[in-house]
Amino acid sequence: MHKAMSLESYSKLTNGLSAFVFSIPLLSAIFKDVSAVPFPPVGDDSTAYRFVAAMIVGLSLLLPKYLLRLKPLRSLMLALFLFFCGTCALYLTVEHHYVVPLPDAPIKFVIRGSERTSASKSGFDPGTKQAYSTMSDAQLIHESGQHDSDLELVYTGSSLWANQMKVFGSYVLMLVVFELLIGTFARAESKRK
Repeated sequence: MHKAMSLESYSKLTNGLSAFVFSIPLLSAIFKDVSAVPFPPVGDDSTAYRFVAAMIVGLSLLLPKYLLRLKPLRSLMLALFLFFCGTCALYLTVEHHYVVPLPDAPIKFVIRGSERTSASKSGFDPGTKQAYSTMSDAQLIHESGQHDSDLELVYTGSSLWANQMKVFGSYVLMLVVFELLIGTFARAESKRK
């Protein structure tokens, strides 16, 4: 026979899950060489971005109390779940499109720009004599370097920044919606009991 979870144990579970989601941007530094999914590679120093993401996600914990005023609650929960699925798909699509894996380089993942500079459109690699314009993004980044200053030689600064913000924004949006879903579910359960 299945025993119902008490409100106190349920509250501990949702608080623990919320704390974990809040800490994902900070804990993801452990996995930075394994995958770019736990946190996007937003430039040379992504520490500030990690703290900003954690702060935004932490502040999103306050929103569920305002969402509970909306009725019917089941429709809100379904809408939040579908929105969460959509933001996950958005983040994974944007991450796949703009993040370039570099398995043999010191920095394993970088976000590429969308627009190449005039030098990278017309120049040649002195070592291989291959035109930069014929190189893939991974080859171009490998030849130029993986740091922000190197990437700005082959991609325009505005396209690099725009792509970094697309990946970072979709990542933060996904975590915020997940926190909203957890918080709204926890508050709805506490109101029912």
